Amino acid sequence: MYAGLGIILATILFNASLNAVGFSLAELFVQIPQFTDALGEYFPPTTYYGVPFVDVMQYWNFIVSENLFAASQITIAIAIAGTILGLPGALFFGIMASERVVPYPFNFAFRSTMSLIRAIPALVWVLILIPLGGVTPFTATLAIMIDTTGYLGRLFTDELEEIADGPIEGIQSTGANKSQIVSFGMLSQVFRQFIAWIAFDLEHNVRVAIGLGLIGAGGLGLELDIQRKTFHYTEMMACILLVVLLAGSVELLSQRVRSYLRDDDEIEETGILEAIITAPKKIISSTAGRRERWVVMYIESHGPTRIDSLSPEPTLQDPVYITESELGTWTDIRSYARVNESTIGDYSYVMERVQLDYTTVGKFVSIAADARLGPTNHPITRPTAHHFSYRTSMFDLGTDDETVFEWRADQPVTIGHDVWIGHGATILPGVDIGNGAVIGAGAVVTDDISPYTVVAGVPAEIIRRRFPPETAARIESTEWWHWDHETLSERITAFRDLEIFLERYASSDSMAK
Repeated sequence: MYAGLGIILATILFNASLNAVGFSLAELFVQIPQFTDALGEYFPPTTYYGVPFVDVMQYWNFIVSENLFAASQITIAIAIAGTILGLPGALFFGIMASERVVPYPFNFAFRSTMSLIRAIPALVWVLILIPLGGVTPFTATLAIMIDTTGYLGRLFTDELEEIADGPIEGIQSTGANKSQIVSFGMLSQVFRQFIAWIAFDLEHNVRVAIGLGLIGAGGLGLELDIQRKTFHYTEMMACILLVVLLAGSVELLSQRVRSYLRDDDEIEETGILEAIITAPKKIISSTAGRRERWVVMYIESHGPTRIDSLSPEPTLQDPVYITESELGTWTDIRSYARVNESTIGDYSYVMERVQLDYTTVGKFVSIAADARLGPTNHPITRPTAHHFSYRTSMFDLGTDDETVFEWRADQPVTIGHDVWIGHGATILPGVDIGNGAVIGAGAVVTDDISPYTVVAGVPAEIIRRRFPPETAARIESTEWWHWDHETLSERITAFRDLEIFLERYASSDSMAK
């Protein structure tokens, strides 16, 4: 029933629209002969070696005589300048309009501004800006700048609304401020998409610049309008061909940029001219379904099997490099980690490419990939800091200087229990990290860290405390990290709720016992 009503309504609207515009098949047939006569001027005939062909030299001579290449440069300049000038506004409004950054309904003011900009076409913006400089390339550039702010800003907002929550929560967990969360937790996720949309908008703005030229704003569109008004169809076609070449070249360049930014897509390697020549063949092949493409597919498993269970015996995911070190039970050492003269406590894990030198790691410690604990110092008070002065035998220069290695071993790093060390963090020699501390990703820790504090930055500074001091003291007093495996199993549910844990194992009564 509803489908039938929809068809009837669409038919009524279609008929009303035809009547409103005065569309008539009879009128179309009446005008066809006139259009057919004009085609002889659009495509002036000639012969090449006796073969009938279009006189392309008439197009070329007009393009050269009127210096249309210079006009094309003006069109490109309008598009590029307008796009770049509009980028700051687009980025500002795009971020502020996102409900992830500015809560509703305050973000609605920025969304409304962009909607207003988009509601007014660039051509109308030129007319509005006439008092500033007439209908010129200057006002055309300003119009595209405003248009870019509205359209590109909306695309930026849509991208920000689709990002994952994980990286944002990770940045928030370090106590980062709002600007840091936006920069490192949000914009970092959409950088590629932003660049792709900028390339697409530049492609769009080239077409807009051509259209603005038709109302007198300069460039190739202006020359096309002049030839239209004088009914010089051959010259019009020369302008149209140049428009197609200009817009097509920018579109191919934009498509190439967007393809490069998509890791999962095949990147075209052909040049622009080759792409133009081979385009018809590719279109036909694509239509016939014969063009080779990578197909998106579900992959259940590829590469080494992920470790889903551990055992009391340490798990080593080769290749790992361990020298003169001790590993506790239920530990997990991931690929390409290096552990040198260090101790790793029970249940602690070390992710990929972590390096530990002269470090004591407590129990239940989580060390993210690419972290460096106890990076070995060089003796910079010597004439040279190069290690040939103490790894002498390596260079066949004599015996090694063991005092340097003893000096390094005398600056151990000590990591307490239940510590989380973020991706790429560096803990310098001689530093002690207290129980329950959190080290932010990329932090460089130069001084001791108190228990249950969250630090980040270079050098690392306290961002906040993980728990209020009284709560932290109650948790630490339980020394739960020393509970045996059976006790942990019995009490596992309490580790999922802070209040339950404190009530059962860190209350005043239990602490007294």
